[in-house]
Amino acid sequence: MKEPQNSPLPANDAMDDETTVTSGDAPADGKPCPRQAGRPGRWRVVVRALVLVAVLVLSDVLITLALEPYEAATYLSWINYRENAPAHIDNLIVGASTALEGLDPDTIDESLGTTTFNQGFYGVSYKNVERTMTTIADERDLKRVFVGVSYESLASWPNIYSDAIFAQSKLYGESLPQQASECLEMLLDEQYLYKPTSFVFLAPWTVDNVGTDPVDVGNNIHKRLTLTPKELVATVSDYSEKGYVTHSLSGTIDLDGFASSVPLLPSGSGEEFVQANLDHISRMCAYCQDHGIEIYVIMMPRQDFNVLNLGRSYPEQAIRLQQAVEQAGGTYLDANALDPSVYRAGTDDFVDEQHLNHGGAERFSAVLSKLVSEHESGVDLASLCLPYDQWDGYAAPLAGRICLLQCSATVSGGTLGLEAIPTTGPDTAVEYQVVRVHADGSEEELRGWSADPSFSTRLEGHGSATVRVNVRVQGSDAPYERYWQKDFEY
Repeated sequence: MKEPQNSPLPANDAMDDETTVTSGDAPADGKPCPRQAGRPGRWRVVVRALVLVAVLVLSDVLITLALEPYEAATYLSWINYRENAPAHIDNLIVGASTALEGLDPDTIDESLGTTTFNQGFYGVSYKNVERTMTTIADERDLKRVFVGVSYESLASWPNIYSDAIFAQSKLYGESLPQQASECLEMLLDEQYLYKPTSFVFLAPWTVDNVGTDPVDVGNNIHKRLTLTPKELVATVSDYSEKGYVTHSLSGTIDLDGFASSVPLLPSGSGEEFVQANLDHISRMCAYCQDHGIEIYVIMMPRQDFNVLNLGRSYPEQAIRLQQAVEQAGGTYLDANALDPSVYRAGTDDFVDEQHLNHGGAERFSAVLSKLVSEHESGVDLASLCLPYDQWDGYAAPLAGRICLLQCSATVSGGTLGLEAIPTTGPDTAVEYQVVRVHADGSEEELRGWSADPSFSTRLEGHGSATVRVNVRVQGSDAPYERYWQKDFEY
């Protein structure tokens, strides 16, 4: 008797590769179509895929627990906000590292009698600065927002790795629907969709990890097992109920050492501001305007050489920011444009080439608080600042001053060539001396004081040499005012 065409297969044969099956209409001869040999059944493929995904997810979770730093700064910031932030916040500080380290909540609160919270982040994009502000503004009854910005951050496109880590860290303390929504938004972002970089969001340990040393991995796992997130934050002195505080940033930059150790800084021009960054700031200002919040967008203090090296690019780009802020209803303040009688940052205020140390942050925050009080009493802050169309006036107080010395250097065919590149105030004539510094600290003058910035000398044989270029204002009897020093192999 012929078996019916659609009879079920025996259970133990249902997934056999040699079994014949039919799908849809049978062929004209009524015979079942044989499955292609070696091809697994549909459900077996699905099961295998699910098992593979589960193994990958479990592996990623375990590797993340072991390698991703438990005390990563971005994670600590959101943990600290969720666990320790006061119920009422008057002033919110947001921005990248120059805001994080340069605006001191304690000083602001002492001056204004308020409660300030610093929720800046290292390397954060302006998209996430905006997200930080709107998230906290929706949860707290803010009175003011201080947005600290820098030339470099405004001229930079978002760093997708920092964005991924930020997005993951922000999930802490959020509800499950919020987390699901933000994860989906991140994965569907045009920066990540169908790109290998989306892997960073799923596996942040690939760009931020403790390394593979067993001791470091063990310590990281031990912290996760023994410290709750709130307990972890309590072990880090830079975080408090006011967010990030800068008490640990007590050093002062050695400008000569810095100039000697880095590649030549750009001189005379800088990159244009990215329009998308200005758009995010405009939206932040509009949001605050709509919600009755005062917003101050602050071009954070820079060292004189950093302003001078940007040349005309600084006023040309800064005015774009000023217009974006003011057109959207915000208040703009450029710390570098303030009249020197009001404020001018000094070298001793900085811990490195861009960031204020704790003393510098206290000093600037006190000035900022005073200006905020005056502005809210009717004073026009623009009246205290140098207009960008008169920017040549910025350098006037620097006449006769050497801000920085760098050199370009080449060693070729046994000849060392140097070209001194000083950053000075206007009408500042300088002279140079070249010396060789021996291992015992003694010095050998290779060329006496001269206004010629170029120098070359033969290096005989093979070995190493430490050469220093000193610079001073012509007519000075100082041993030197700035120097540049480098070790050469020949």
